[in-house]
Amino acid sequence: MAFLSLLACILASGASLVDAQVTWNAVPYNPSAIPLAVRSPYLSTWLQQGTGKTLFNEWPTFWNGDITGWAGYIRVDGTAYAYMGTGGGATASVQKSVTITSTQSTFVITAGGIDLTVNFLSPVEPTSLVNQSLPFSYLALSAIANDGRSHAVQFYSDISCEWCSGDDSQVVNWTTTTTNGVVIHEAGVESQEPFTEFHDHSEQGQVYFATTNTSSLTYMTGFADVTTRPYSTVNGVLDNTVNSTFRALNLSWPVFSFAHDIGTVGITESSPTVYAIGRVRDPAIEYILANNITQERSLYFWSQYSSVNDALSAFILDYPNALIRAIAFDKQVQNDSEAISSDYADIVALSIRQAFGATELTISKDGSGGWNTSDVMMFMKEISSSGNVNTVDVIFPSWPVFLYTNPALGKYLLEPLLAYQATGQYPNTYAMHDLGTAYPRALGHPAGNDQAMPLEESANMLIMVLSHYQKTNDMSLLNQYAPLLAQWASYLVSVSLAPGDQASTDDFAGPLNNQTNLAIKGIIGIEAFSKISSALKLSVQSSNYSSTAASYAAQFKTLATDVTGRHLDLSILTSAIVTNTTLRANMISSVRSHSANGQNASPMSDWYDSITGIDNGFAARPVVGGHLANMVLSGSPSSSNNSKSGLSGGAKGGIAAGIIILALILIAFAMFWFVIRPRRRKNPPPSMEDIDADLVTRMNPYPAFNMDGGHQQSHTPFNPYGNANMALGDGVSPTYEHTTLVPASTTAASSSEPSLIGGGKGGTGKGGVPSPHDSAPILSPASTSRPLPVPGGAAPSMMAAAAAGPRQELDAADVAPPQSEEVLPPPYKYRPRSDLPVNP
Repeated sequence: MAFLSLLACILASGASLVDAQVTWNAVPYNPSAIPLAVRSPYLSTWLQQGTGKTLFNEWPTFWNGDITGWAGYIRVDGTAYAYMGTGGGATASVQKSVTITSTQSTFVITAGGIDLTVNFLSPVEPTSLVNQSLPFSYLALSAIANDGRSHAVQFYSDISCEWCSGDDSQVVNWTTTTTNGVVIHEAGVESQEPFTEFHDHSEQGQVYFATTNTSSLTYMTGFADVTTRPYSTVNGVLDNTVNSTFRALNLSWPVFSFAHDIGTVGITESSPTVYAIGRVRDPAIEYILANNITQERSLYFWSQYSSVNDALSAFILDYPNALIRAIAFDKQVQNDSEAISSDYADIVALSIRQAFGATELTISKDGSGGWNTSDVMMFMKEISSSGNVNTVDVIFPSWPVFLYTNPALGKYLLEPLLAYQATGQYPNTYAMHDLGTAYPRALGHPAGNDQAMPLEESANMLIMVLSHYQKTNDMSLLNQYAPLLAQWASYLVSVSLAPGDQASTDDFAGPLNNQTNLAIKGIIGIEAFSKISSALKLSVQSSNYSSTAASYAAQFKTLATDVTGRHLDLSILTSAIVTNTTLRANMISSVRSHSANGQNASPMSDWYDSITGIDNGFAARPVVGGHLANMVLSGSPSSSNNSKSGLSGGAKGGIAAGIIILALILIAFAMFWFVIRPRRRKNPPPSMEDIDADLVTRMNPYPAFNMDGGHQQSHTPFNPYGNANMALGDGVSPTYEHTTLVPASTTAASSSEPSLIGGGKGGTGKGGVPSPHDSAPILSPASTSRPLPVPGGAAPSMMAAAAAGPRQELDAADVAPPQSEEVLPPPYKYRPRSDLPVNP
């Protein structure tokens, strides 16, 4: 309890930071940045806050701080007031309030005798693939008198060409069209560069700004900002003209504007005036198939709409229904998160749009050129750090948001990673780090030279595949990729007890010896594969891996003894994190405090200095989806009316037994993410000598090891091999105590259960990894000086870390047919995705 009290005090000290001082009512609080239009990696516009900025005294910005010019004025009885943008030349407005939910940011602004409601709605519709894939966001305006009198009201809004590119020197073309009751401004760079970014903006595709077409609507297209905005504020209308002089976006800053004459407004609120803004690329993703064939993939909405204009028109006209669905979704999330705590609900409200805003849902075309809606893949950009595609250790911390909203989305995220590695084009025996170095090019790593996090990513993949199955009962990933999963599990058996010199998700520190978090994750990954084997009705294999995980866990606790004889019981630490209400409340409050401390001006970070509260550069990353771990563990969503909220019924109910460990780890991860563990620090954190020794000992079960990548001990690391050198392939091989591979009641010779990775006579599977059914110690081809550990029964008392050999492609011949009562669920076939068509 002394440890818990000390930790609670540390967290409480972090929570002492106060919310930024603002003059308006902020619900739930005033964050570091307010989401405005956040739907995809390229539609991600925010209102920076810092100590507090009104909607009309700060330009909206892209997540990285680049201005995305978006201006708004309201004329009341002939006087112009700014409600968005810097508002030069307009009469000062007063911001009364801002309310933030999971899908909406709503401002109330006083402009003379009118209160203007400005609603930004970025829908989150996880159970509708069409709706979720639409790269559009809403702006809706409504007015009501605040003095009981009637007033003449006009609305104005525009966007600048800054939405089109990250390069201000790019020449932009534009047009304005009317279709299906909607007027649409469209603009894009003249020199399109598919699948290319400049300063994180896409250099491909078009920007759209649209509104409903009414008799009172006027517009101007492509004129300078300094011409268009004064024209509207003076006249209240525009002249319906298009400037055909295409030019660089920084040359007289072209803008695309609309003006609506609302008429007389009194004590009855006006009907919403609706705008939509979006950014569309087609194709959206370049993906790699078998045999190094590239495939161009499009956003899922194309399966329903034949043109962007059709999709955009339907989107605008659907606003009343979209708002109803959003309110239901927000209410469900609020109810489920408040069941944890009010501070927790505050954090979750800022997390969901940000998590989904890094993703895109895609489909391919079939051989006839039609849309193949059975081939769904989701892609995620590692925003603000590397820009990688589908980074596994970014998907993993984001995972709870998908388990909560619709676990099928998790499958669509994992599918492109699994399918590519199943083709055999990735040469390593462990799971790869990401699907491509630069979004949106998902071209894999045929040379195997991606950032190496072998244990980290292999365990992450196994845990996520298992949790998807447990939440959905969908066996498809297990059936199709069983050999690949087994390969990763065998790799974990070879390294997890003593990970050796490996990098973890805290890759700023580089590879470090025997990180505790890697050891724990590896053991959990082995147990996850045991559960996978059980689902595949491979009971002997399941038992062997489960026994190995249990043995490793016991040995791990033995290795966790320091020189004074003190131990750490990890189960108690995890239990304390989950059940101790004071500690949990302090942890949650500390995260909220850092998000609301007024010292930062970018979308919610996952990397704060725990002393100063200042973020260290990461922003808008999808990892904040991990904040929903508590809700997943509690069995949320709780309501049976999930169809209205847009939440999947599959996310309802308790967590399967096998996922409890994962959920506990995720909770610890999500809460410690902001405050306790340094995240990819550019500068090393304070030395351990500056921290209470008892706390260090209790938090680090390997006292001489690095605990989580945040600190490198200066003294020699603890070596479980005695005199054996920790470096792979060097030094004297330790004594190896051989134990049988199968339970005492079963012999290897009599076992009829097939191995998922080849073994038998040769003693190894492909790539030099051991089969769970081999009965003799095996030497890795990569290092004959170290015997590999063998799963099953009691694990060897001395485990040698060994480098895995190069991966060879697996095929159906690697899977022996069942020869006993144990039958694999059909179809059990290892199928590379070479059958997927390529877009013409």
